[in-house]
Amino acid sequence: MHSQAFIYSDDELIIRLKNDDSEAFSLLYQKYASSLYYACYNLIRNKAECEDAIQDLFSDLWIKRSALNINLSLKGYLYTAARNRILMRIRSHKIMVNLDEIAALTNSRTADDQLMERELKLHLHKELANLPVKCAQIFTLSRNKQLSNKEIAIQLNLSIKTVENQITIAIRRLRSTMRDFIILLFVILFFK
Repeated sequence: MHSQAFIYSDDELIIRLKNDDSEAFSLLYQKYASSLYYACYNLIRNKAECEDAIQDLFSDLWIKRSALNINLSLKGYLYTAARNRILMRIRSHKIMVNLDEIAALTNSRTADDQLMERELKLHLHKELANLPVKCAQIFTLSRNKQLSNKEIAIQLNLSIKTVENQITIAIRRLRSTMRDFIILLFVILFFK
C-alpha cells in the first residue's frame, strides 16, 4: 500500500480527501508523514514532540479537509504546516531548539523560504523606519555596518553611553514588534 501512495498525484489525493475519502487520507499520510517527521526531528531532536506535531498536523488536515485551500504544492503546504506547529511549540517553550543543530541544517532553501525571508527583511526595514531617525541610524551602523559603539560615537559626535542607550532602545522596540518574525526567520532559514 505504501507504493500506492505515489501512484496518485497530490492533486488527485486532495480532491479525494475533500470528498471524505479516508483512503486518500491514508495515502497522504503514508506519502508524507515520515519525511515531515524527519524534517521536524532535524530541527528539535525531540521524538515525542515531533510525533505529536505530525499527528496534530494530519488530524487537522482530516478535520479541515472540506475547506482545504492549497494555493501552491501540497508538499509545500504540509511542510509549512509542520513548520508552524514546531514554531508554536517553540513559542510556548514546550521545546527548546539547539542552535548548533540548526546551524547544521543550512544546506539549501526553497524559493518559498527565500520569499518569506525577503518579506521578513521588508518587515524589519519597515520597523526600522518607525524608530526615531537617530536611533535607527545608530542601530544600522551597529548591526549592518558592524561598527563598534566607540566608532559610531565618533562618527556621529555622540557619547558612547548615548550610542549604547539608542541601541538598547532599538533592540527593545524591534524585539517587541518582531518577536514572532524573528522566531519564524530562524525556522524558515533552518527548517527543511
